[in-house]
Amino acid sequence: MLRAVWRDCTAVSRRVWCVGGTAPWFRPRMVVGVSVRMVLVAVREWVSAMQSARYVEAVFLVLLAVAAAAMGQEARWVITNRWEGMGSQQTEIFWVNGSDWRVRYRPKGKGIFQIAVYDQASDLIDLAASQTRSSLTSGSADLHGRGARYLAITGVDSSWEVTVEQHVTTIEEWHLTQLLKQARPRLLKVGIWTGEAGAAEYTFHVPADHWQIRHGHSGDGLLQIVVEDADGFVALAANEITAKTGSSWVHKAGTFTLRIRAENIAWTVEVLAEDTGGGG
Repeated sequence: MLRAVWRDCTAVSRRVWCVGGTAPWFRPRMVVGVSVRMVLVAVREWVSAMQSARYVEAVFLVLLAVAAAAMGQEARWVITNRWEGMGSQQTEIFWVNGSDWRVRYRPKGKGIFQIAVYDQASDLIDLAASQTRSSLTSGSADLHGRGARYLAITGVDSSWEVTVEQHVTTIEEWHLTQLLKQARPRLLKVGIWTGEAGAAEYTFHVPADHWQIRHGHSGDGLLQIVVEDADGFVALAANEITAKTGSSWVHKAGTFTLRIRAENIAWTVEVLAEDTGGGG
């Protein structure tokens, strides 16, 4: 009996979803209702599964982003600058991108050794080293604060190596790398002098606040270079014995005197200033 009803209903349902039936107790609406409920349940389960998959994917992406951000915030010490020389000189202006940084130094010799830290406006920020003893020692100084800085290194009868290390995150290190890629102001020649054994003195004027001294000599022999202004500010004091080239920055405009004393060598000194006006 049930089979007959189902067959009749099925046959009719091909046309009108089983609108009638052969048995009085058979209600086609129940068949349609059950079918719709089954479809709705199936659809709801499928949507739920899709939502669960999307939720898991969203959670995974959030966790991945959090992990990447955490990795980007992990800081490490990075050497960003290094200098070596003998005597007194200033470094180029460099950028500190880590809130914590330090200056490491390795002096050799005796006498006065000092490292002063300045900002771009030549205001004193701190002293990274100050020694006046017969035997100089290596060390480091912890510093704080971001911004443009330069070092004024004073060495009397001493040679030295100085490095700057910054405690930076991956993002801060990337920003620092991008800053280093930026074009620097071009340098214009202010003057060049050459000579051999003996003493010489020259006066020159630099209108720019930031300029560079380049010097070199061939052969082994003593070369002493002193650059100072009328106020007694010593921009450079170098004592060299072996053949080499070197450079130093000065962050002050004005009129300066160059004094040189050489023994058995040929030497060259060149002064170049930053072109801040963009002229040709």
